[in-house]
Amino acid sequence: MHLIDKLVAAPPSIYNGAMSNDESILEAAVAAHLEGRFDDAETLYAQILAEDSENGEALHLMGMLCFQQGRADQAVDYYNRAVASNPAVAKYHGNLGTVLVMLGRYDEAVGHLEQALALDPSLAEIQNSLGAVYRDTDRMDDAVASFREAIRLDPAYAQAHANLAAVLLAQGNKADALISARGAVASDPEDLDARNILAAALAESGFREDAEKELRHALELAPDDPGTQRNLELLSEKPGVSDN
Repeated sequence: MHLIDKLVAAPPSIYNGAMSNDESILEAAVAAHLEGRFDDAETLYAQILAEDSENGEALHLMGMLCFQQGRADQAVDYYNRAVASNPAVAKYHGNLGTVLVMLGRYDEAVGHLEQALALDPSLAEIQNSLGAVYRDTDRMDDAVASFREAIRLDPAYAQAHANLAAVLLAQGNKADALISARGAVASDPEDLDARNILAAALAESGFREDAEKELRHALELAPDDPGTQRNLELLSEKPGVSDN
């Protein structure tokens, strides 16, 4: 089960009237970033930061760029600097907390995730990340509450549905886990996590044939996925109840 892999991105700024030089460069940097021209975007963000080392938006977006390129430690550094530049911006805390979760730095992550939600309770992605922290630190009831809140905020949030299903399954609540897993697949039929957790919920509920169908569907989406392949092997070894 993966943690959230989508950060809370700031949309490109829309300026009214004349733009400052930094604003013009930032607009060009964001355009390059969105188009996948990461080297160009990084050069432009760095240009802004050379003139204004406390530009919170440039720091935040540079952190996002580093994260997308697998440079998580650098992302943390830029996000920390963004937070220091303006502690009242929810997305700065939220993205810093999300990356800290991925690095296993849970104690640090919780404070930033909770601060992000205090500033903006509508961030479903951050509720999901906080739920992942609670899950991974054995606070299962808190995890369930956070995942449910993420789903309340965004009913089509497949990853939150899948995460909730996994926790409910671990708690032995097969019926609700199956409902949540079906919600995950309905929200995103091509999500491998959703297909795999639905297969697990079906298998635990005794529906082996349906579980196998889900796993084979997942393999159609990603034939070389080792997790799905392993789950199919485990299913073949597991006793179960045939579908009627």
